[in-house]
Amino acid sequence: MLLMATALGFGSALTSGKALGSPALRALFALAPEEQALCFISIGTIAGARARARGPASSAT
Repeated sequence: MLLMATALGFGSALTSGKALGSPALRALFALAPEEQALCFISIGTIAGARARARGPASSAT
């Protein structure tokens, strides 16, 4: 899904973990107390390019 969205020119992302346990998202998806969301795929247009994450500095000798 994410690759297809990118191929079609859309931005996409997965949301999972603690973010899906928030009261706001649980209410948005109308989840019952015994239900748990595993992940959510966001697809949409990109407002602008994200800054590229910088990794640790290399210690090349």
